Amino acid sequence: MQFISHYFVPIVCIGITFFLFRVICVQLLSAFSYNEFVYLINLPVGISLLATVICGWIAIFGIILGWILSYAFGGEGTFLESLYFGIIYGFTTYISVLVWQWFFHINHALDGLTSRLLIYLAIIFAVISTFFRSIYIDSIDPTKSFLLIFFIGIVGDLLGSFTVLYTIKGGMYFYKQLVKI
Repeated sequence: MQFISHYFVPIVCIGITFFLFRVICVQLLSAFSYNEFVYLINLPVGISLLATVICGWIAIFGIILGWILSYAFGGEGTFLESLYFGIIYGFTTYISVLVWQWFFHINHALDGLTSRLLIYLAIIFAVISTFFRSIYIDSIDPTKSFLLIFFIGIVGDLLGSFTVLYTIKGGMYFYKQLVKI
């Protein structure tokens, strides 16, 4: 029972949430895309970042599941492309969070988390994640410009991360204000 509550439920919740944000991104923000994998506002990266900060390494499997759901129910690419993107998103997000925690001496309880630290996290994540995704996209389609994919990817990851993280932070603020009433 402990396995289900500590591992299975978070993985499934992260996977479904990632998938839903991916669907929102593909369906509603397709006008802001360079191709099917590079968006100017990439909302799923905010979910992967948030999930990794909260759940740690377990989020890797949830993100992979989210990409597999995107393949199975969203008809995105091939199974191997979705699996590769899931692995790239999952591991680069986890590595980015580890680098961020190490560099800023942040413990796992996230004591003293500030807006400035969230901005640093988003920047570290955008650079690391976009670099590896750009390499993969360049390997499957060398006709695309690596620098253009990298630049659009960084902007999209930053906008997606800020949108999700600050929406949640704003929601927490308004919740606290409602509780005071």
